[in-house]
Amino acid sequence: MHINITARRPKPGTGITVSRGECGGGVSKRRFDVNLAATPPTFVAKPAVDDFTGQVTSPTVDFPYKISLTDPEVFELDVTKACAGDCTFTVVLDWVADGKKGTSVLDNHGHSFRSINASSRPRYRLDPGLDGMKLQPLSLTLKLL
Repeated sequence: MHINITARRPKPGTGITVSRGECGGGVSKRRFDVNLAATPPTFVAKPAVDDFTGQVTSPTVDFPYKISLTDPEVFELDVTKACAGDCTFTVVLDWVADGKKGTSVLDNHGHSFRSINASSRPRYRLDPGLDGMKLQPLSLTLKLL
C-alpha cells in the first residue's frame, strides 16, 4: 500500500468541517495510522480493536499478507498527522492474484480523498435522526479520519 499526495493547498481561513456518522459492523478492519505530513506519506499497521469494548481482537498485520475471495478486507486509515494545510491523496494497492501482478488505485471515484488541517475551524458530524440529517457539534479533540 502506498499513499500518493495529489495536491497540496494552504490551510483554509474560513468554513467548517463536517464528517459523516459511522455505521456498519461485523467485518474486521485492518487499521493503519497515516502521516500525511511526511514526505513521502507514511503508514503504520495497528492491531484490530473492537469498536464497543476497546479490546484488541487481532494483532497487527502488515503488508504483505494473504486474503481469499470469501474473506473481505476493510482498511481503516486514521490520519494521525495531517498535511500542513489542505491536501488530497489516493491510496495505491499493489497485489498478486493467481500469479498475476496488478495495482488498484483507490481515488474516491476520481475525486481523491481529502484531509484538511483545520484545527481552528468549527467541527461537526452529520448524523441521521428521526426527522432527517442533523449536524452535531464536535469537540476540537476529534481525530481526523
